[in-house]
Amino acid sequence: MTLLQPEFRQTRVPTSVVLWLLLWPPLLVPLVTPVSSLKLRLFLLFIVTAILVGAFLLLRRWVIARISLVALVLVSTVPLLVPGREFDRTAMRQAYVRALSDYQGTRYVWGGESRRGIDCSGLVRCALMDANLKQGTATANPRLLREALFIWWNDCSARDLGSGYQGKTRVVAEAKSINDLDGAILQTGDLAVTANGVHVLAYLGDGIWTEASPERMQVVAETVPQPTNHWFRIPVKVVRWIELE
Repeated sequence: MTLLQPEFRQTRVPTSVVLWLLLWPPLLVPLVTPVSSLKLRLFLLFIVTAILVGAFLLLRRWVIARISLVALVLVSTVPLLVPGREFDRTAMRQAYVRALSDYQGTRYVWGGESRRGIDCSGLVRCALMDANLKQGTATANPRLLREALFIWWNDCSARDLGSGYQGKTRVVAEAKSINDLDGAILQTGDLAVTANGVHVLAYLGDGIWTEASPERMQVVAETVPQPTNHWFRIPVKVVRWIELE
């Protein structure tokens, strides 16, 4: 009597699928790296584009799947292209202050722009980006979503913030120090950029400032006056986000 052995057929994964799958691991790079740069953003854009194009080519036999993929891309990008509208500046300032507060305790990393590590200019930029994303999504306002994308793409230093940052900020006052500032001229969300352009702090209101402190190696909140904090005792420019005026 002959025993019939089951036939096992080895399925071979197409090379094109393997290559497409190898595009996914690089997406982890921006997730684990707190420091961002133009090169990293360009790399991320290239990988995402390659994944989408690869998916479209792999789905060439499934028309409905290809149409669904194209529809998904359009739904994701069209809101960034349609006209936006005016928004509630007070609500944006409030959202910005909340976003700044959400970074409390985040570790300090020079050049960092995420919750895994952040520096002084990264803090004030990322919080505004977060506020624009939340308000833009909540109010379905493409203008705010585009603003968030602009801030993400265009890195800057504290010095840049004190020099107009591509038309996004303006200087409203100067003072011998934060400790000497007249609180009456401040709005929540205002920035204090040191006159030497090496550090920036953000005003939360009620005499409270927040900063990504290189001395304490984390994001902290301080109440004026601060007789021992170096950044509160040197000349500053009061800078305001034009978007929040």
